[in-house]
Amino acid sequence: MIKATYPLIDTKDFVEISIGQPERDPKSSHEDRRCACKISGPTYEKIFYAHGIDEIQCVWIGLRQIRVEIAEFEKKTNMKCEYRYFQDFEE
Repeated sequence: MIKATYPLIDTKDFVEISIGQPERDPKSSHEDRRCACKISGPTYEKIFYAHGIDEIQCVWIGLRQIRVEIAEFEKKTNMKCEYRYFQDFEE
């Protein structure tokens, strides 16, 4: 599992994100993959799977979804995270 922590602005707390090793999706009739993703912070935790047709795609989708989940975390907790390292290159 790959993990990283990011500080919450004006606090001593952190948000931790993690992405698990891609694995075969047991619900897929093909060779699709999935990886477990987790975001946790003070009084908040969300675990989900990112799915893709291969290992790279599921990790890429997981990273993009983590950005969405951090935005949700910020809305729900009124805290701001210093997570600005993954930018959308398409924009």
